This record gives sequence, structure tokens and C-alpha cells, in this order.
Amino acid sequence: MKLNKLSFAIAAIAMSGALWLGNPACAVEHRLSAPVEELTPSFNKARDHIDKVIGKKSNAVKLDLSDQKQYDYILEHLRLTGTTREKSPQLYRMLEQSKKEHTLKREYHKMLKSGVAKDRAISLLSANNNEQINLARILTNNKPKDIFHRIQDLDAGKNVKTKKNEMLAKARTSITGKMTYTYTSAVVMGPHPDDPKKMIKLGHPGGIHAFAGNANNVVAYSPVTDEIISAVYDDGDLLTVESIVIYEDADGNKGHYVTRSKKTVSEYKAKKKGESSNGELDLIAPVDKNEDNKIQVCLNRDHGDCDYEQMYPANTPNDKLLIKLPFQGTITIPHKVKKIYKPSEVPADSFVTGKTNIWISTNTGEHAQLVDPATGKTFVDFMDPPREVMIDGRPHTIISWDIPREQAVFGTATMYKRFKNVEWEIHIIADVNLMFYEGIEPFTVDITADNSQTPSHQWVIESRMPFMYFEYSCMAKGTLITMADGTQKPIEQVMIGDQVQANGLVMSVEDTSIGNEVLPMVRINTKDGKSVLLTETHPVLTKNRGIVWAQEVRQGDQLITQQGTTSVIKVANENYNDTVHNLKLAKLEDSKVVLATDSKAVFANGLLVGGITMQADYSFKDQQSLTVEQQLQQIPERWHQDFLNNQ
Repeated sequence: MKLNKLSFAIAAIAMSGALWLGNPACAVEHRLSAPVEELTPSFNKARDHIDKVIGKKSNAVKLDLSDQKQYDYILEHLRLTGTTREKSPQLYRMLEQSKKEHTLKREYHKMLKSGVAKDRAISLLSANNNEQINLARILTNNKPKDIFHRIQDLDAGKNVKTKKNEMLAKARTSITGKMTYTYTSAVVMGPHPDDPKKMIKLGHPGGIHAFAGNANNVVAYSPVTDEIISAVYDDGDLLTVESIVIYEDADGNKGHYVTRSKKTVSEYKAKKKGESSNGELDLIAPVDKNEDNKIQVCLNRDHGDCDYEQMYPANTPNDKLLIKLPFQGTITIPHKVKKIYKPSEVPADSFVTGKTNIWISTNTGEHAQLVDPATGKTFVDFMDPPREVMIDGRPHTIISWDIPREQAVFGTATMYKRFKNVEWEIHIIADVNLMFYEGIEPFTVDITADNSQTPSHQWVIESRMPFMYFEYSCMAKGTLITMADGTQKPIEQVMIGDQVQANGLVMSVEDTSIGNEVLPMVRINTKDGKSVLLTETHPVLTKNRGIVWAQEVRQGDQLITQQGTTSVIKVANENYNDTVHNLKLAKLEDSKVVLATDSKAVFANGLLVGGITMQADYSFKDQQSLTVEQQLQQIPERWHQDFLNNQ
């Protein structure tokens, strides 16, 4: 650590920004562009206490708000990210409620430990329960919420807004289940130059509030300018990234977790120079075969646009429709590998987070790790023994893996539904001799598809592997397609080269697809007796609302027919267990017509619906396009003010 460097910075001529020490009212101008804030004594005490709570755990740790220091720790995180009671009144009410609930639960277990019978303990607690807290719910020993909360690796780059070099820390939260609200923070801290027992806050802490459909997968960012790191710290100094997550699900259950990660300044500088000590990657699979900047996984169909299709025989039970993706590659690192940890193992006395494995995480919180259900093998079991080689006269180690598709299973297809920008990550934890020197250090390798953008600081992270896209959409077998001559043919009998009636045009069938639907389909019935069975996100052309998904069609909507329009009288979900089909349309060879989006549609049982191309255009509608009023309809009223204040 560069002692007295901070004092020198304070005395320097001010160019921009402010250095905060202790009382925020006492701002001292200095040459650094990022604010630095000494943590309050109460926060330092709470952090000391949290150290004991976290211990050697590398994953997210559940917090007990009946413990005042843990409660204070959460409040300090909120303060650092600018989350106030005035701005987020329901969040603070929820925390106070959680504290009372946790206190009741602690009292209950103390009574049981002292010999009080369960019924008597509940009776005593109920007598003092002035706020009518639901004791039955909070005393139930529910399994912990399936939550993925971790600090991801530090990144280095240039802030496109300020044009300054910055370090970016990020914390990710993914939670399975229907969520009402999620808050995630990211705070970067470093030791005080004059007193290493104290911590100072570096840069701009990030706090993200997410509601309803956006609350399953949340990323908080905290950027720190390179100036403050270079001015205060040496290469061997440790920077700490801490994060909390607070959530409430649709059933009223609440959760509060903390996670922590530590990185050396030299690790950040290696990132900044583009000299990542994680080595060089050669990824053979999965890859973007079609070179369209996405790894497209088709869940129920197969034709030319799929990088990886997931095809099963008809009548395969849903729980047998498994997502299988091959993974093959190597990474070459300039270190000696002593041990690679299995998913069940965690390095002792380290701040390494996560586990060795491969993960796929959807944007609504579902996530799965690789496992071969037939053998129980995980990622480590498919790795070759680390191999030492000489490159440019220096020793390196090659780590390689080759997981056949049939053995690389990531849960069932029902988990993924239809998603774009699905993140995937290869995570390796090892003990190494850095640069082949003596002394074992914990070491992590992260290979990720994350190329997100921070919402508030306009930071774009370096693009890595393409995202995965999970999609599927079709029509039920037997659906009658209107051909060019006016006859009808079951969709499974329509062939490439056939001509069909489109929206005012005759179109040629360029490609066909076939697959299986694992989710309930949507049956649409109309006033004139027409009926069609579609997958839930299949595009339907309406006269009154434009192009909508099948699951969005409502009674009274006006659907387009060859004769004009007809009104919808009923829409219902329907389980289906047979093949589904779709058609890709192209204009005739001699046609000079410029095709509009709504031209790429066919008449299915007499109703105008989308083909494959239109489906691709409408597979992933941006949920952020919902109006504020529409979003409020999805959020309980008690959270409305928080939502409006944090837009």
C-alpha cells in the first residue's frame, strides 16, 4: 500500500470530483475523479461481525436480521448506494418486518431449546404478536430459496462516457420462482492507507432495484477509476467486492444474503493491459456455427438456422426432454496447476467464490449446472490431466475438456421456455503455483458469455462468447395450410417448393421444420367456427392489435381470414403430445415484390399466422417496452411508490 498517498491526493490541486472522509458534509477537493469514502464506525463493526458470519464460506450466506449488526450492515449498503427511506419506503418497511419476523423465530427456537413445548411457545409468541405476523409461515422450516448470488470477475476498460480507464466490479443475483422485488448491490472497498484495519469505499457503489418479471435475474455494477487505484494501492494490495441481495417472492417470503470476493490490484492491472493471467482460450464447442453472433438452441424444431437442435421422438414425456449441449475446449495458463477442485470441494482459507462447473442461466432466474444423469459425472470428470508445455521458452499448463453432447445435460427443456441472451459460464477453481513459483494460491478461470452494459455509467464490457438463444414455435400436426390453388393440405405434408397463399401474395415454401412442444399450447376459437392450435409465442395477425403472440390473443380480437375478419370467442391452454411444424416462406423467383413482415404468414385453418421468418422476428419481444401503467399492473400496490421512484 502506498502510505500517505491518500493525504497527498487530498492536498493536491482540485481538478474534479471530491474525496469523502468520515462526515459527508466535509468534502475536500482533490485531483481524483472518483469519490472515496471512509466507512462509518458502525459499518466497520458490522463488517467485522459479518466476517465471522461468512467464515470460510465461498457461496452466498443467509443473513439473520434479528442480529442488530447484520441489520446495520444491510442499512449501510443501502446508504452507500443512495437508497433512502424516502426513495424506497416499502423496502425499508420490508426490512423492518423481516427483523421482527427473524426476532420471533429466534425467540421461538430459544423457547424450544429451554424445554418449552412447541404449542406453548407458539401460544406465548402469539400473545405478544401485536402486528399479527403470520407465525405459521415464518416458523416453517422451508428449504432455502434456490438462489445464485455471487461476485463475478473484475473487468477493466474505458468508460465510454467519461473516456477514463476504470475497473468494473459486478454482482449477479439469479433466483428461481415468481418474484415481486429484488435488490442487489455491488460495493468496492480497499484498506485505508493509514490504518489497514479500516476500509474505505472506492468508486461508485451500485444498487439495482428490480420488480416482478425483471426481478429474477439482476446485475449490480460498481465502477472505480484507475486513478484512485493507482494513487493509493500497490500491486499486492487486496480489493474487496461485497454484495447483498434482498428479495420478496410472490408468496411474501423474504430473503437476505451477502457474498464477498477479494482480488489483488495486480489481477486488475493484468486485465487492464489485456494480459489476463487466466490464459488463452480455444473453445471448440459450443460455438456459433451460423456466424450470426448467437448460439441458437432450438427446443422443438430443426432446420438451417439452428446451431444445436434438441429433437426427441413424439410422445416423449416432458421430464425426459433434456437440454444437451457439447462442451469442448482448452485453456493455456502460465501457471503450474496443483489441483482442480470438484464441484463438491471448496479451497480452504480463500475468498474464491463459486464452484468448478458449467452453468447456463436464463433471464428469469432458472439456472442449471452440467451433470450426466446416467453416471453422475460433472465437469471435472471430463477434464484431461493438466499438461505442462513450453511456450516461447516459458512453462505453461494446458487444461482441456471434451464433453460429448449426450453426456452434457443441463436440465429439462421446460426450464428454458423461450429466451434470448441466455448467459453461460465455464468456471474452474484450482490451486496453482503462480508463474511456476513456489507457494500455492487459489486460482479461478471464468469463461462467460456475458457482454452486458451497465445501466447508469454507460460502460460496455468486452464482448466474449456469444449468448445462447433458446426458442421454439410451431403449429400442431394436422393444421390445414391454404395452398396457392385454394386447396388445403395438412402442414406435415407441405414440402419444400410448394406454393401457399400468404397475406395477399403467393409464396414458395423455402424450408420446413418439425419438432415437439413441451409446454401447453394455445387453442384459439373464432365466431365463424375456425379453430387453430399454436405454441404460446406463435405470431398471430389481428386487425385491431397488429401482430401478437398466441398467448396474448384475447376474446373479442379481430383475426384476419381470407374472407376478411372474424372475432375470437375463446382462448384456452391445451396440453399437446404430438409433433409440431412450421414453414419458412420466400417470394417466387420472378417476383419483384418487396416483402413486408406481415407478408411472411400463412393461412392455418383459415386464420393468418406467422411462418418461421415472422416467428424469428417476434420470438423475443422486449418486455421493457411495456408502459409504466402496464408494469404497475404486474407489481403489488405496496411496491408502486418504490417502483416509480427508482425508474
